[in-house]
Amino acid sequence: MIAEKNIADLDPTTVAQNLEELQARIIESNPNIDVSRGVFRDLILFYAAVINGRTNLNLQDYWNGRSLKAIEADPTLADPDLVDDVLSNFRLERKPGSTAVGEIAIVRSISTTLTIAVGSEFIANGKSFVTVQVYTAKADEAQINSDTDRLITELNDGNFIFTIDVTATDVGTEFLITKDTVVVPSVLPTGYLTSYATSNFRDGVNEETNTELINRLQQGIAARALSNRVNMAAMLRNIDAFSRIVSMSIVGYGDPEMIRDRHTIFPLSFGGRVDWYIRSEELLRKTGVTKTATLVEKTTDSYGMWQVTFNRDEVPGIYEVRNIQQADAQSVIGGYNIEEEIRQIDVSNLSFKIDITTEAEGAYTRFQTLTIRFKDTDTITTSLALNSTRDYKMELAGVPLIDSVQDTVSSRDVRHYGADALVKAPVPCFVDLTLTIFRPVGSDDIDTDAIKDSLAGEVNTLGFVGKLYASKLSDVVHNFLSPDDSVSAIAMLGRIKYPNGSIQYVQSTEVLKIEDDPDNLVSYRTVQFFTDPDSIGISFETAIAPEI
Repeated sequence: MIAEKNIADLDPTTVAQNLEELQARIIESNPNIDVSRGVFRDLILFYAAVINGRTNLNLQDYWNGRSLKAIEADPTLADPDLVDDVLSNFRLERKPGSTAVGEIAIVRSISTTLTIAVGSEFIANGKSFVTVQVYTAKADEAQINSDTDRLITELNDGNFIFTIDVTATDVGTEFLITKDTVVVPSVLPTGYLTSYATSNFRDGVNEETNTELINRLQQGIAARALSNRVNMAAMLRNIDAFSRIVSMSIVGYGDPEMIRDRHTIFPLSFGGRVDWYIRSEELLRKTGVTKTATLVEKTTDSYGMWQVTFNRDEVPGIYEVRNIQQADAQSVIGGYNIEEEIRQIDVSNLSFKIDITTEAEGAYTRFQTLTIRFKDTDTITTSLALNSTRDYKMELAGVPLIDSVQDTVSSRDVRHYGADALVKAPVPCFVDLTLTIFRPVGSDDIDTDAIKDSLAGEVNTLGFVGKLYASKLSDVVHNFLSPDDSVSAIAMLGRIKYPNGSIQYVQSTEVLKIEDDPDNLVSYRTVQFFTDPDSIGISFETAIAPEI
């Protein structure tokens, strides 16, 4: 059944035209009836015109939903149920929404046993999350008997911490809160101090819209194989684990960004190589890890340089390491600066070897390794020997599923028999946004978190286009404002992290543009814009009307 239109949805002009047509038809049928005014016209004919208009709108919606041509012309006009029926003929099914899940850490001043019941609610940025199983936090490791038993550990400030998992109460990307976001229980446990997300939440997606579904129509009827771009996209999205990939770009023979097919002494492209850039989620995935670092240098100020190395299975699709702190540090912000970042490639012991010859070619793939060196400005190293070790916690930021997709497309049954496909996370352009909203005195409060979520959604779903327009972002903000509100120019700052490790900044209040640099694997075909609500600054100013 289609959702029927309300009378309020009718265009007054359409109603007036229907009324004139009814009057003309009655006069033609019986010229002696006066339908120019009075009860007959103002009540009977008027509401007949309204009902006819509503019926026509409903019929139009029905035909918009039954006609593939009409659906493609404007997918927003068609009823979702009818669109589902039509596109099922092409082996397409609408992707459902899913709930976000994530881990939170709870900090207390005491270490007594605590039970968190099923359905316990936690709130973050006005969004509700609940536990879906019972958790019991225990201080004695010998009492940990199941996956839902959680060990309470002591922090260096004398407080205690344990972690639990929570699930959003509704589907959608708006529940994808970021690492270190405060998540407060509705009922505070004894000794409660604080609680926060240990990493970015994952899996929360919206139900597929008509527009998104119709965009997959070509893939629905395509051969699902590693051949042309449409078939490759259809093949990958037909696998459940990869069905909600946000965007992808395939670079191959003849593209200026393809440099792997020139690994000969001749300055020619020989084909047989594909670089497959995949963005699997809207938000950057941020994951907290603890690693053992090695002291590799003592500095003259009594501190030292420490080194951490990640193997290829630890950092597939990872862009950078952030927020390095000592393992027992309490702060969720700050950290030590990375002095050196070394990316290498590891293609050893593989059943199918991908053709990669430089670190830049292997950057942001499942074959990269990563070594970082940082200066710990808290630890005195005077009495420590070189190669001493200690643990640090840090955050890995990147795109998930790169390793899974690579393993799939490199498997013998799937891969092209005459080529290799190298799966890469897109070259990142990390975006910060700053804007001011001007409001009259006494205006109602605005849901700033909702604005930030919508702005992040606009940026993160652009696809491979190479341009971010401030006007589009301004339109997003205005959706939350009253007619009396105004928005300043939006300052956009982008940080592009090249595969070769160099950094390029771009900024504008009009359009953030990615300049083509194909020799360094940077262009609109390879770059994606990334932002999150924490990277968006919104301030308010009162707009005082001048005296007249």
